[in-house]
This record gives sequence, C-alpha cells and structure tokens, in this order.
Amino acid sequence: MKKLIDTLQAETRKILEANRDRVEAVAKALLKYETLDTNDIDRIMRGDNLTRPTVGDMIENQQPRRGTTIQPDPASDVRPGLGGGPLPAPG
Repeated sequence: MKKLIDTLQAETRKILEANRDRVEAVAKALLKYETLDTNDIDRIMRGDNLTRPTVGDMIENQQPRRGTTIQPDPASDVRPGLGGGPLPAPG
C-alpha cells in the first residue's frame, strides 16, 4: 500500500510541477474572484484571461457614488435625526 501511495504522490508532484503556471493562475484567480466555475477553470487552463467583475467590483457598484447626496423628500413627514420615523401628531 505504501509503495502505491508513494508512486501516486510522485506522479501527482510531476503533474503539478509540469503545470505550475496553470496552478498559480488558478490560485490568483481564486484570490481575485473568490469562486470559479468550470468555464472559468477551462479558460484559465487554455491560458485565457478572465474578464468578469470581481466581488469587490459588484459590491462597489451597489453602493451609492461618493459625493452623491440623497436629499429627503420635502413632502415626507419623516425627519432625519429623530429616529427615522414620522413625527408624533398631537391629540
């Protein structure tokens, strides 16, 4: 059993060393994109570049743009700084 394991380990090491550039490309893509699907892996193995947005890009696109101020609706009875709800009405 040990001989079989040692042989397979040596074969695995040779395959990884022969494809080191591809292994490193997959590792870099995982660090950048966090997840990869089969198509992504196939493209990396062919030497193509991935051009999809990163998770950080998608999060940034969901946030309001810097310098953009959201103005309150003047018709609303919600007042900022007072708990975010409508003001109580007398009576």
